[in-house]
Amino acid sequence: MSQVLLMLAGLLGLAVAAVHSYMGQVRVIAPAKFAGKVQRGMAQAIWHFSSLVWAASALVFLYAALNLAGAARWPVVGLATLPLAYGMIANAWITRGRHFGWVMLALVIALALAGGSGRFD
Repeated sequence: MSQVLLMLAGLLGLAVAAVHSYMGQVRVIAPAKFAGKVQRGMAQAIWHFSSLVWAASALVFLYAALNLAGAARWPVVGLATLPLAYGMIANAWITRGRHFGWVMLALVIALALAGGSGRFD
């Protein structure tokens, strides 16, 4: 069961990262007014960097599910949740909890920690 939870965390994490990149590009960056191409490029780079880091964490969850035994999963999964936790806290704080993004990140974190703990083996 732990393996399934980690795989769900990985797949959901990849989906959250992809939706974040796409929706951010379409709804935030594209309509925004920038002083020039450099500023637009920087905004895109910063926005998509978080998505890349979240996707990397999701890939770590998938790797842990498929290649690591119970006790070895916990430290790897725990560290991989940190970028997601930062995004979750920042999203909840900045939007005062009115954006669903922090809930999705919290769900990914909960699945990953449950799967990484080994309590469901």
